[in-house]
Amino acid sequence: MKKLYDLMFSLNGRVSRTTFWLYYIPAFVVGAVPVALDISTFTIMHPEFKSAELAIFGIAAVFLLLWGIGNIAVSVKRLHDLNRSGQLLILHFVPLFGTLGLLFYLGFFPSYQGYTRHGPPGVRNR
Repeated sequence: MKKLYDLMFSLNGRVSRTTFWLYYIPAFVVGAVPVALDISTFTIMHPEFKSAELAIFGIAAVFLLLWGIGNIAVSVKRLHDLNRSGQLLILHFVPLFGTLGLLFYLGFFPSYQGYTRHGPPGVRNR
């Protein structure tokens, strides 16, 4: 549990491609379920589903908030592993191509093999 907490809420260290994908994909899939349920109950618009819709929306909002914070931390650590500054996350604000390009860069480029200011090669998520 301590490792998950450090992974999600610490900006120190390096994270490999494998760890990045093992965090990103399951969180995305799990987060899509409450959002899909919320959208489906919202489209029904029947008054008896209003309390269920609010509960699902609340669960989805809390999950997406925690996942978003964790995603920032994991992405910064992945940028550290690529020997780049975490400030490159500002590329998320470039419409469409910024987010997709950054996801491609973080997910598919190999780790920097030398020493960085964030740790020696092979030491991950300290």
